[in-house]
Amino acid sequence: MLRWVKKELETQMQERACVHLNAIKARKRKLPDEIFSIIALEIRKMLDISPKFGPTKILIRVNLEISKRNAPLLDRNRETEARNAANEERIANGEAEKEPLEKPLPEAKLTTVQTEFRRYNAWIRLAKDKGKQAADLEFGGSGKFERPTRILDVAEIDHHKFDFLGILGQTPFGKAWSAAAIPRFWVCVILDTHSGYPLGLFPSFEPGGLYPALMALDNAIRPKHWLAKRFPQIRGSWLAYGKPRKIRYDNAKEFVSEQMRRALARVQIGFEHAVPHQPDTKPYVERWFGTLESDFIDWLKGSTGSSPQHRGARRPKLEAIITIDDFIMLLHMWLIEVYARRKQRGMDYDTPEERWLAGATSPSHRPQVMTKEEMERWDLIPSLEVDATTDRHGIQRDNIVYQSKQLQAMRARSGCFGPREQVPTPVRIRIPLLDVGRAIVADPTALDHGNEHLPKEFDVKSTDERAHGLNRFQWQMHRKFILAKKHAPTGHASHQEGFNHLFDTALETMGMVPLDQVPPKTSDLPDARLPRLTGVLAYGAEQPALARTEELIEKFGTFKPRSVEMTHNGTPVAPLPPSIVNGETAAVTPSPSTQPRKKLRFPVDEVRSD
Repeated sequence: MLRWVKKELETQMQERACVHLNAIKARKRKLPDEIFSIIALEIRKMLDISPKFGPTKILIRVNLEISKRNAPLLDRNRETEARNAANEERIANGEAEKEPLEKPLPEAKLTTVQTEFRRYNAWIRLAKDKGKQAADLEFGGSGKFERPTRILDVAEIDHHKFDFLGILGQTPFGKAWSAAAIPRFWVCVILDTHSGYPLGLFPSFEPGGLYPALMALDNAIRPKHWLAKRFPQIRGSWLAYGKPRKIRYDNAKEFVSEQMRRALARVQIGFEHAVPHQPDTKPYVERWFGTLESDFIDWLKGSTGSSPQHRGARRPKLEAIITIDDFIMLLHMWLIEVYARRKQRGMDYDTPEERWLAGATSPSHRPQVMTKEEMERWDLIPSLEVDATTDRHGIQRDNIVYQSKQLQAMRARSGCFGPREQVPTPVRIRIPLLDVGRAIVADPTALDHGNEHLPKEFDVKSTDERAHGLNRFQWQMHRKFILAKKHAPTGHASHQEGFNHLFDTALETMGMVPLDQVPPKTSDLPDARLPRLTGVLAYGAEQPALARTEELIEKFGTFKPRSVEMTHNGTPVAPLPPSIVNGETAAVTPSPSTQPRKKLRFPVDEVRSD
């Protein structure tokens, strides 16, 4: 037995490899990869014709396909030989160089087809039994697509819901915290199909919406310099960045929308659609999600399992002890230190990191980054581009009014302004998905002669300060709440009270309390809309999970004693003067609103005494 162990260590192989020496040792293929792709595609085609086929029939079809692909190449070689024969004398004298001939694909041998047939044997048997779609989901779409020969040629994007429950933990500044379990959350991933290396990801509580898709695209294009600063314990770097030439996605509503097309056009990226209702038509990212769950999440405390049978005796709600920030750190550590450095049989035993480095260092197809002008505008991609009109009252959209002097000056330059007739000026605006309180207006007059000094885009702020810093979902939620309470949707005071009510209720349901109180260790799992409303993971992985929540807590003073009454626009009200009774100063009894706030209070349903 010791001799066997010694032999295993020397040969770096397993026990059965020691029996057959180098039988399962990784070897470099001598034939071009295109031949193996042809064999895989012919196996898929033969399965549609008849389930009873063998390697011999496949060999005939493979060699026929190879001869079709070699036909134009042989014609070009004959033309090259004719030119070389005509210039034979000049070539002999050294005046010209002999043109090289292109190598045609060699014919496949029966042993090659038999080897590939055995590789796909499990896929073939499952496809005969349950169909090709079930087999593709299990084995990653064997033979469905040919991998591109270069990085960033085609990238696949999709959403996935983690089979994991975590806790919020402590906020960045220690103002409030929660130890109760929270719902499962999502991740949007963009995967490079040549190297199998993830280009970017964006975890959030958004259930497969446009915002995480655009933020994941923004994260994929930019270099990941923030990773070393936030997670210094990770040994390695996330090397992927750059614009994909084409993105493949399914027919989800956020992908086929006009906004997705416009966002890709702003950074000059193409797209293609997968087959509807067939996840196997984008097999690489689907297979990556399966690897993520089985290789990483399934081992964590709080893992829910993919099904009740797989869950077994686990109690994820009670076992949830990992904070979201720790989960994000472990996810990047697994991605960089484990997945990216693991050899994969489907890529000729290359690692994703090796393939990416080989492509990124090649002078022919290095990653293409955004221009300097595009890099300065972080919200170029994650924003809604809409057509609107503006008049002397400004731009009105979703009960938000955007107004500024610069906007009115643009109207005056555009010719739609006059004392007798004021025609609304058509404009194109971009509204950042993370902040609906500002609109980025494209100035069409900047293209006119003499206006070259004007910026092509300028910011216009909302007249309602309560909309500043709210994302689109938060604004829509509190608008519905205000309308349900039958308040004026444009009343600033109603906006303040309405969002405070929603925000306080969400924090209480998630078990978040001030630092001097003990949070509940267990609670009923809240609706996933509540973490989304409070801004958990609003910035993705680049900042702490509760960074946005902490900003809103500071903005609205949720856990602070409200000793100073605030007006609707956020300015403090001057204290009441002392009353004079019989020439003497009498102390003013403080109103209930000036008492220190010991617990969450909901002032929306109360009648204000002042």
